[in-house]
Amino acid sequence: MKSSRDFSPKRFFSFAAALVVAVAAGWTISAKGALPSWISNIGAGTQLENAFFGVMAMPYGNVLYRTPPAETRTALGELIQQKPANAELYSLRALEDEQQLDFAAAEADWKLYAEKAASKPVELVALADFYHRRLQPQKEIAVLSAIAADPPDPSESLTPAPEQRSWQAFVRIFSIIQAQALPQNISSAQYRAWIARYPKDASLYSRFLEYLVSQKAYAPANQLIAEYQKQFPNDDIFQVKARALVEYRQGSIQQGLAIYEKSFQPLWSPELVRSYFDLLAQTQNLRKFLDASRATLNANPEDLKATARIFYYYQQGGKLDTAQQAITTLRLHKEAANSPWTPQELYICGRLLEDIHAYPEAARYYFALYNSKGTNDSQERALSRLTDLLLTAPETPIRFGTGELSLYKDIATMDQGPGYLNGILSLILNSTYPASAYREEEQRALSYFHRSRSAELLAMLDQNFPNSTSRPELHARLLEFYASNAQSEAVLKGGKEFLAAFLKAEQRTAVALLMADADAHLNKAQDEFAIYNSILKELAADAGKVPLGTRVVGTENCASGQAATVQENGQAPSSNVCEDSDSAEANNSAAREPSVHSAFRVNPTSKEGLSGSGPRSPEYSRVLERYLARLVELKQVPQALGVLRRDRSES
Repeated sequence: MKSSRDFSPKRFFSFAAALVVAVAAGWTISAKGALPSWISNIGAGTQLENAFFGVMAMPYGNVLYRTPPAETRTALGELIQQKPANAELYSLRALEDEQQLDFAAAEADWKLYAEKAASKPVELVALADFYHRRLQPQKEIAVLSAIAADPPDPSESLTPAPEQRSWQAFVRIFSIIQAQALPQNISSAQYRAWIARYPKDASLYSRFLEYLVSQKAYAPANQLIAEYQKQFPNDDIFQVKARALVEYRQGSIQQGLAIYEKSFQPLWSPELVRSYFDLLAQTQNLRKFLDASRATLNANPEDLKATARIFYYYQQGGKLDTAQQAITTLRLHKEAANSPWTPQELYICGRLLEDIHAYPEAARYYFALYNSKGTNDSQERALSRLTDLLLTAPETPIRFGTGELSLYKDIATMDQGPGYLNGILSLILNSTYPASAYREEEQRALSYFHRSRSAELLAMLDQNFPNSTSRPELHARLLEFYASNAQSEAVLKGGKEFLAAFLKAEQRTAVALLMADADAHLNKAQDEFAIYNSILKELAADAGKVPLGTRVVGTENCASGQAATVQENGQAPSSNVCEDSDSAEANNSAAREPSVHSAFRVNPTSKEGLSGSGPRSPEYSRVLERYLARLVELKQVPQALGVLRRDRSES
């Protein structure tokens, strides 16, 4: 039987030629695809092309084919002898070394590449990637540590910390530590180095503390808390929660609660107070807490801490009248015993009463503080708090209470009606008799009267205490009152004085916008636009001339606390492949243990450790949008385009 297949020599050689062409073409594509992208575009006939590709003569023309690694290495070696300073040649030969499984030669070439490169941190990443492919975590971490310890790059001066090269190196280090389950001493050393590189980032202390606690390293954890206290002396929340966390982890929840008991202060932040009483409720110690506080007061009725504990007990339970009664009981006892008040006691009682909106009672204590002796800042604090009180709740009807501080009973006899607070203000301001002052003002709006008095108090504060840190905020709030009452001229006058007096105040933009609104109300468009231009220029300068900002290429997809991970194909970590790898096992401890109370969670944040996709200066963006909207509203589109063009050139 005759076969239909054609086995003639001519047909066979035609098929073989086609196969060779296809294979050669395939080799060319795959070879170029395995090289860096720039090598795929090398010019024809160059030395690099001759090093990587050979020419195969085919019936229909010459075809390039990828030379074997051994031949390419030899050719690259000859090129390196001709151009020993060309770092890229070493990296290309290192890749060929790996292709030929000569890893010792590859390591040497990668080191030479990093040594001869102009930008060493960038090229060191290639060496770290080599160690990553070779599963040598210790060497990889050593190289990344060198990158992380590199001095700050001037080009990253406007880059958020989590997007900087050093930060990303540390993040990658901890992803390696987690993946390879490396020992504790390596993690601790890297955390120390990370904190040393970014000492102002509070979140790093939190990560390190949680890691130490998860490893039962309680002595180093307490040492870290002490270091944090030196670096951030005003952060009481972290210090209390951190010490409570350490005690809780090495003992019981009762030991953590004992830290709150020991650290309690009458003017704690609301977060600490809430955490404390939530913890008391969780451990069913609320009744015990109240009984112990009452027992302390029975032994010493003038114990301010015990009074504050009882005050917070009822405040957290929503019983504000009973909470106020705790302060009243303290006052009545001191009156009966003719016991003197210290300035700090008066200030604390006033602040506690202000927190529950008992403004008339708070004013009494601030007035007493104003007239007290013993501290240099008594009058300053009293004036600041009274001014703030009047600006916070000017519409509150003020009524006389049931008692009075023994040293100031004359206030009670002067004014028994709703003008009680006005009497206090008149005594401080040395103006008219309180009762007559109220009769003169009772036809006016109460809130306006209180705010006008606050302006007088603020003038006293300016004159007597020009260095008071509360002045900028109080002036800004007073200007808001003027603006709400359409007193445009007062806003412009006060705003101009504010901008001249408070060069670094955080309220400058808000005040400038109030002035712009006032100009708009007075139909002074050019003055309004001048304010926008001035504040935009100032905000741009504060943002290093890049107020809107841009993301660093390659890190736009990785948020703070995320690390680049190894891809499935085994290649080096890529900057746009991210996962949460926050300090290995430590930072997942709370997730594994949902019963951990928020009272033991330490998570401070800082501006340096935050990363976002918005503009570098949100205020600049807000003012710019408002400026453009006003120009469009007034049909000044060409000027709006000019503003956009100028902004783009400056940013």
